[in-house]
Amino acid sequence: MLLSIALIAVVLLLALRMISSSFYLGAGVYFLENISSWQFPDGLSLGNVQGVAVTVGDLTAIASILFAFQHAAKIRTTFTYQWGVFLTFAFLVAFSIFRGAIEFGLSASVNEARYVIYFLGCIAWYSTISALPDFVSLVKWRNFLVVGSLGVMALQVFNFLRYGIGNSTEQILIDDVTSHNSRTLVAVQASFILFTLTFLIVTRNYEGLTNQRFRLALPIALVLSLLVAQQRSVWVAAIVTLGAFAFTKNTRRLTLIFTFASVTLLALVAAVGSIFGPIGKALQESGTNSVTFFARSGSWAEYIANYANENFFDQVVGLPFGSGWGRYDGYNHLWVEFNPHNWYIIVLLRTGILGLASLVFCYLIGLVRAFAQGRDSNAFGFIQLQQLAYQFFYPAPWQVPLPVTTQSRDVPTGIKESSTHKSTEVT
Repeated sequence: MLLSIALIAVVLLLALRMISSSFYLGAGVYFLENISSWQFPDGLSLGNVQGVAVTVGDLTAIASILFAFQHAAKIRTTFTYQWGVFLTFAFLVAFSIFRGAIEFGLSASVNEARYVIYFLGCIAWYSTISALPDFVSLVKWRNFLVVGSLGVMALQVFNFLRYGIGNSTEQILIDDVTSHNSRTLVAVQASFILFTLTFLIVTRNYEGLTNQRFRLALPIALVLSLLVAQQRSVWVAAIVTLGAFAFTKNTRRLTLIFTFASVTLLALVAAVGSIFGPIGKALQESGTNSVTFFARSGSWAEYIANYANENFFDQVVGLPFGSGWGRYDGYNHLWVEFNPHNWYIIVLLRTGILGLASLVFCYLIGLVRAFAQGRDSNAFGFIQLQQLAYQFFYPAPWQVPLPVTTQSRDVPTGIKESSTHKSTEVT
């Protein structure tokens, strides 16, 4: 136990140092969780303390929150409207964890609260770097997303060669006890690809990328990666993006280009699939299988019905963490225990209508500010729309450090659009 505590302390200090010293190191710490989420779906474990499993994600979240405390005054000044509202949400999360620890034990409460804690940590990190304009730039975001996407696609190729293309129904065994879907990327990795593609299309930020072939091939590779990944929640997010493109003045032409490129690539994949049967069969299976959606939507309806029957206090502030996610899956006639696969349901059940309203308020303020400030800021608005759509099917994608829940009054990178395109230097 002492060894585990010592290891945890060292990793925490290292994470805090990395997160606070450099944008690339901080983003890289979060990306580590993203790139490892296929092979380690439960996170990178460091040991146990008093029955509570401690992971790298736990320490990353704690380090990010400590980093935010160091710059609390600047964050409060930058995020005028969301500051108090988001603190209300954070307080409700802490209160629910506290109630759960008393009623069900610390381990049960913390284990169930992990995704929400990670989300708070990610928001804390993003808010802090947004309040420190010298810490980050649009070009740094671009470099991080491009390099990260190349890493994710390399992992996808490895998984494809080792396990095949997979589909939405088959399961593969990772180790003696852990199995998950056989697709080449998990959803949060596919969402990283989509975020990168959106960022590049909207900002057109290619300064420093002088190789014309690479600039042409990268978006095509990203779209192909999204198709092969077969993550339907990410496909839905992409469709939402296309709809938003069509109604946004600066991106209507991009809609036609993106749609034409996607349809052409889809036709190419379909042609390849007709030659190589397994590829076509997998894509058809993922595109038409509705079992998962009906099973999950039935569970969501059951959760909401049960929530409506709770007492007034629990409806307002939520049930304590550790209460469990058990429900009857009427579609498959099974009793299941895993989380609802819907971020908004998770927030509603554990922080009540007050917590959900607080979070939605922050989302709306972030969207309004992102779309009110020009093309570069619009990119982050489109990414937030993708996240909002994605979160109907999964917890918030905290492993991608791009949430704009607490959008600042300026472009998220601290750089105005008029000055962004003057620079050609990659920093």
